[in-house]
Amino acid sequence: MGPKRRAIFLDRDGTVIRGISRPELGQRAHGWAPWHVNEIQFEPNLREAMRIFWDFGYMTILATNQPDVAHGFLPYARWERIFKIILREVQPHYFYWCPHTREDGCDCKKPKPGMLRRAAAEWNINLEKSFMIGDTVNDVLAGRAAGCKTILIRRPYNHDVKADIVVPSLLAATAVV
Repeated sequence: MGPKRRAIFLDRDGTVIRGISRPELGQRAHGWAPWHVNEIQFEPNLREAMRIFWDFGYMTILATNQPDVAHGFLPYARWERIFKIILREVQPHYFYWCPHTREDGCDCKKPKPGMLRRAAAEWNINLEKSFMIGDTVNDVLAGRAAGCKTILIRRPYNHDVKADIVVPSLLAATAVV
């Protein structure tokens, strides 16, 4: 099977793309996924950050909760079109996504580590030498539960979240991996 790989696990909304503010949805009005193609805004310097992760020899894996179709916020065909545009720009080695709601009780929805552990098993990844990068407490908790180091991208809505490392941007994360 060869030596174990190192990976950078990346959250999607609020990490590689800007989260959408949706005050009409109440308590968590930040960090929502785009529901229309014209809402996609990529993180500044995304391509440069991804190139640096690749140059450092990391496998890059998108690991994202995506319950909006299950909640009825958008049809699957539109969600799939949006996701394909994002994948084309991010160009991760692989991706995992959880389509479930919190009520489904699956093991893949962050803060549970199911996506990260599945990737580790499928891609021969050493989780202890890998990083989970995200913008929410669920990203940090999933990374910790899987045994990864955690990097939080500081946003106005996450000042109470504690991670191993806190950075102002995805590009800044490349300096600490």
